[in-house]
Amino acid sequence: MAKSAADKAHDAAVKEIRRVKQTGETTLDLSHERYRALDQIPQDIATLPALQEFSLNHTAVSDLAPLATLTALHTLSLGHTAVSDLAPLATLTALQRLRLSQTAVSDLAPLAGLAELEDLELDGCQVADLRPIRGLAKLGTNLPPGLSFQDTPATRADGTLARLAGIEDPEDRARETLAYLNTLPPWPEPLPWVPPETQPDAAPLPPAADPVPQIDVGAQGLDLAASPIDAADLADPIKARLYARLPDAVAKLLRYANRYPEVAEPAMKLVDLTAMPFAEADLLDIHLQIAALTDLRAADPGRPKLEQLDTDCRLALDAVLRIGPGVTLGHRDVDVLEDRLAAYARTRQPATVAEGERRFTGALADRADLATQRLREAAGQAARAGDEGRLAGYRRGLSRNVILALGYVAVGLGDAAKGAVFGEIVLAAAQFLVQHHDAIMATAPAWGQTGYAWLEYILVQAEMMLREARSEKVDKT
Repeated sequence: MAKSAADKAHDAAVKEIRRVKQTGETTLDLSHERYRALDQIPQDIATLPALQEFSLNHTAVSDLAPLATLTALHTLSLGHTAVSDLAPLATLTALQRLRLSQTAVSDLAPLAGLAELEDLELDGCQVADLRPIRGLAKLGTNLPPGLSFQDTPATRADGTLARLAGIEDPEDRARETLAYLNTLPPWPEPLPWVPPETQPDAAPLPPAADPVPQIDVGAQGLDLAASPIDAADLADPIKARLYARLPDAVAKLLRYANRYPEVAEPAMKLVDLTAMPFAEADLLDIHLQIAALTDLRAADPGRPKLEQLDTDCRLALDAVLRIGPGVTLGHRDVDVLEDRLAAYARTRQPATVAEGERRFTGALADRADLATQRLREAAGQAARAGDEGRLAGYRRGLSRNVILALGYVAVGLGDAAKGAVFGEIVLAAAQFLVQHHDAIMATAPAWGQTGYAWLEYILVQAEMMLREARSEKVDKT
């Protein structure tokens, strides 16, 4: 009976192993044409305990169990094989170079303890989560490729990883990737996103907006929707009395504004917001300034001693915080915001999300052609907030809703808007989206699957609109 191709390849591999053993060589290469059909690593491999370099590229091998005892290995090439399970490699602590490109490998957990690993090739494999290797500090410290992971589920799911995978310098790519991975929740906690399943030929549905803050779109640009007093607020005599007491409490707090500039902004805003009759007050705006002061009070004990508020300032701040929530809580928009803030506090996101939101809102604060002064001031205050706290949660909802509104203006209004009252704003919105592409995509992990797909779509459409506008301008000249 004629031998199969796999059997012939196995016999050839056994012969090569015996030759290497006899000569005392430390390199074994089974990646040549005669080994292509090899589907099992010969057990004879165990007779080479001093083997340092081993290549199985372009074979049909899937089971790596025979390698578990080869603890002297420092280079292992498995590209274009049927390998999917890396568990046998967990004992190879001397491994420095591992090539896994174009394999079915999806789980990197067995590599987490390989502290000597300097080069790891993952291009075209099935890895969706790179976090198990984020502690391998030597990656990228030797010769190229360092850490390569293009065309993987991980890069298709996370725009930041896709950008990092494209960095040309291997040392920079590895260093920045490891730094980013260390901002994510620790493995094996769930990732804050799932790989998007987009349909290139179909426009994804936009995700739902946060219920607050609502963004209005008008001829003058974007604006924060007002949150007027409702009948229940007007019928509450306690709210009205607390509202009457709030300006005096804020005035006492303002005495410390020069000494503590962080107190000044929310306190001065409260002065303006409480100068009008109760029936005309915007309780959501007031609540946001109370939230800013709440963040300040919560963070104060953790600040350096010389920067902490003194006793008199803390007492004045506490007086405002005793009155303020009694005025605002119970209003429909305020209660909805509080529910959203609680939900955001329970959801851990990468630090890059907060940074993206901060960059986006900071840029919006400078765009008088896109947003009203009221919205710009809110965006600026949100941009200056920290990574945690109530204003950070508000910034998440504000960023999301402004991006949705800009997407509607730039793409949703479409050709119907050109030359009409929204014409200039349409192009300004498209330009702003394209200019701040990186900051917007940095927020994508907080948007979920459908939101991620919509963000990518809207940014591409905005770029196409700008190209079309430039082309029309050239034609007219």
